[in-house]
Amino acid sequence: CLAWVRPSSPFSMAGRSTEAAPTVVGGYELRERLSGRPPATSVWRAVRLSTGAPAAVKQVRLAGLPARLRDSLDCELRFLAAVSHPNIIRLLDVVRTPGCIYLVMELCEGGDLATYIQRSGGRVEESVARNFMRQIEHPTLLFWQ
Repeated sequence: CLAWVRPSSPFSMAGRSTEAAPTVVGGYELRERLSGRPPATSVWRAVRLSTGAPAAVKQVRLAGLPARLRDSLDCELRFLAAVSHPNIIRLLDVVRTPGCIYLVMELCEGGDLATYIQRSGGRVEESVARNFMRQIEHPTLLFWQ
């Protein structure tokens, strides 16, 4: 189960695609592809049409998705729906269409923890890792809904 964890320090998102998406999904306009593993997933910078509020929309195409990855997606959905924590991206909405599931989440300009580690050459300093773990393990900060 992969959680989207906020990095504690901002870092560059160099290399993002500027590919446009004119699609509107569940009241959100998808504007810029930020990341993902096409053709299975894409993460888009989006804007809620009614308020102009920014969001990230993770698009998961269901066609040809192996059972193992469907299980991971179900796990991610259950986790994000159940947790409320200041250092974990909040799931705002889930939009299901016949071919895709869209996870509408808070937009974290710095990216996710996996991207941070990847951009750090696959390793981070022990002090940085310790800081991340403190943020997600501190029992008084974790609030389950």
